[in-house]
Amino acid sequence: MLLWKEIYAAVDTIREKLNSTQLSNEDRQFERKKLHALLETYQFLCIIENFSEKSKDKFLIWGSEGKKRKEIADRLGMSVDAIRASNNRFDNKLRMIIGVDIIRSILNSSSEEALEQTMEQFRHNTSPENLSNNEVFRKLSIELSGKLTPNQRNERA
Repeated sequence: MLLWKEIYAAVDTIREKLNSTQLSNEDRQFERKKLHALLETYQFLCIIENFSEKSKDKFLIWGSEGKKRKEIADRLGMSVDAIRASNNRFDNKLRMIIGVDIIRSILNSSSEEALEQTMEQFRHNTSPENLSNNEVFRKLSIELSGKLTPNQRNERA
């Protein structure tokens, strides 16, 4: 499941719990904290999405499904399978940056301490200091900006 779908599914799961009349006030508050944590991860993705025009296009392709994916594939002169493969690579890069199991960890947190520990790891992974030293993020930034260094141009030739 792509990361954005996993986030949406996690939000839906929490909303269902919040709509339950069986939830205590304390549990309801904890589920809201999980929802807030998911929003924080989503906001980080929005920052990357708005990095450049190319990144907006990449996110549009990444979030496409069914008929829309076919239309995008036709417009770009790519096969749907090529788009699917590109989406999977892009999704894996995003997961490596934010934390592979971050969404599942948020959703499965059973205590405020566990949730806070998960979010501290997320914040560490996505901090400017850590991102500046993250090779995957550096490569993704270059890919999304469309700018290649002379060495990268030579590698592609």
